[in-house]
Amino acid sequence: MPQTSKRRFLLAGLLVLLATAAALGYWRFGRAAEVSIATAQSGEITARVLGPGTVQARTAVSVAARVNATVTQVLVDVGDVVTQGQLLVTLDDRELAARRAAAGGQQQALARNTAPGTTERLSKLAKNAAGVDRAKLAEVLSRHPA
Repeated sequence: MPQTSKRRFLLAGLLVLLATAAALGYWRFGRAAEVSIATAQSGEITARVLGPGTVQARTAVSVAARVNATVTQVLVDVGDVVTQGQLLVTLDDRELAARRAAAGGQQQALARNTAPGTTERLSKLAKNAAGVDRAKLAEVLSRHPA
């Protein structure tokens, strides 16, 4: 085969290949896609999507006890579902119990010392007692105003 005919044959093959590629490209990318048209309606969406995920709070909140104490027991773990009012931790309350007992003792002593009639009772006892030192009586009465 002469050189010119080979070139013509290759050129014709190349043109057929390019025409085929152009036709396939137009068929795949050049024509309009079919679109279905529907009228919008209001209603409930019944489809649900389930899947794993995590939830993050919009606002970070610090949780703290109203008293300073050592945590003795943690009753929940990360990821547990909790409800309002559920006990999360227990605190060591020995120091708080001691403070409460001391305050209760102080309240009882105050109630005894300010009970109605305490001053009158002391005055009657002093008048009835023989040989009472008047200076001590004045001191006791001054500690318990009427």
